[in-house]
Amino acid sequence: MKPAKGLVVLPMMALVIIASGCIGGGGNSDSSLYGVTATRFSPTLSTLKSGEQGKIYLTIENTGDYMAKFRGGLIGIDTTAWNVQNTWTCTGELFAATEGAPGQSDDCVWSIQAPKATVSSLTYTPKARIYYSYRTMASKPIWFVSKSEVENSIRNGETLEAQPTVASRGPVEVQITTGEFVKTDRIGEEDPSFYVQIHIQNSGGGFLAGAESPVLIKIKQPEGSEIDSKTDCSLKGFDQGLEQLYSDIPEGATDVTTDLQGQDQWMYTNLWESSFKDITCRVRITNMPVVREARNFEVELAYVYYTDVPTSITVQR
Repeated sequence: MKPAKGLVVLPMMALVIIASGCIGGGGNSDSSLYGVTATRFSPTLSTLKSGEQGKIYLTIENTGDYMAKFRGGLIGIDTTAWNVQNTWTCTGELFAATEGAPGQSDDCVWSIQAPKATVSSLTYTPKARIYYSYRTMASKPIWFVSKSEVENSIRNGETLEAQPTVASRGPVEVQITTGEFVKTDRIGEEDPSFYVQIHIQNSGGGFLAGAESPVLIKIKQPEGSEIDSKTDCSLKGFDQGLEQLYSDIPEGATDVTTDLQGQDQWMYTNLWESSFKDITCRVRITNMPVVREARNFEVELAYVYYTDVPTSITVQR
């Protein structure tokens, strides 16, 4: 494995948006994709004779903001017919990108032997499937103000500008949306409340692993508030363990789920291919600030993601 090129630590209260590029070459080098991306997947020779030996090389890089534990395998061909000894041997960890430096990269190689050709020429399409565990985090400051403060601000010509969501980069994006400010005055005997929308988007060019494409979610509401227990943000709890949730991952790649162990108390939702999910939460304010104050609403997503990268090899008699 190549030496680490940098590790980003992203505490929920101090997320940083940072920029990096991708190494050019074969594979998926789209610089707008974040996570573990393939910059090369190609054979030593694109044409082999029956029985001729060769190799297929894969280079991957972490272009996002979280350290990835990955497992790569060769699919799309009969690995027995191609005499591939170890399909899922591509494994390791990739440190995240840092400001001014790309994330860690790694190389994998598979030895192959062309099968017996039954026709004069036949082209095969092997693929590298790369599973990896990842997390995306976001934080949004929300102004807590009293009705009198709002009125005073209006009289003085002041404005309370909404603060943007600050999020880490990964194959699954998260955005937090709410009003510019929240009034903290009671309405009768009821605590004041407000609504928050969490937008989750699959933008990594791949897929969520697991039969139901699960995304684990942990929500930390602002200090002095609590999520309305009647709605609970319409999220699901775990009826079964993580092993059942990811039972469809190939046996040779299941170790990527170990990063999610201990998250059984998290909630989860489903995110299908190239889709998004909007989640609405009602938040009650139980401890009103004395003066205007910005408090953070935070979201952390944990998931197993995978991408397929194709190449082609022609076998001749």
